[in-house]
Amino acid sequence: MQFAEKPSIIVKRPFDSKSAVGCAFTGGRRQRLSMSEPASGFPASAPLVVLDTNVVLDLWLFDDARSTPLRQALDAGALTALVTAPMLAELADVLQRPFAQGWPIPPAAALANLKTCARLVEPSRAAGPPVPRCTDPDDQKFIDLAWHWPAAWLVSRDRAVLRLAKPSLARGLRIVTPERWAALNTPA
Repeated sequence: MQFAEKPSIIVKRPFDSKSAVGCAFTGGRRQRLSMSEPASGFPASAPLVVLDTNVVLDLWLFDDARSTPLRQALDAGALTALVTAPMLAELADVLQRPFAQGWPIPPAAALANLKTCARLVEPSRAAGPPVPRCTDPDDQKFIDLAWHWPAAWLVSRDRAVLRLAKPSLARGLRIVTPERWAALNTPA
């Protein structure tokens, strides 16, 4: 079977149906939720994480093995992903592009899997320390969300976002790749 090429990043291994299922944490049991509404039953103590669009694709469309520990933490409810309506709209748009159609997991399932592990929130306009500015304006929404909520993690592979890792540490926000997140959060 021939797969479509992944745009501007490396091609991933084929889909494994056991690893591409998203679940929400709901009172100690995993529950698949409706595609139309993000999950809301997250433990209050779960750290908040913001995932950029390419990381979401790695997690639930490309089934990137390097992202497996992050996906498992989301599935188990150990992390609460934050999303906004504009982020979901961007993902839905990206999933309509031709490259997304050639993978064994349907693009709609990738969106649904994110929604089952995420909490839909409004971008905050709260006062606070100035938000670092990203050189890529399309990525600023991820930084703004992580900064204002405040999230513990912003997971991205985008170099423009990763350049903000050092200045964001003072705020308690760690901007990392999925591999770095796994290295910091997986027992040795």
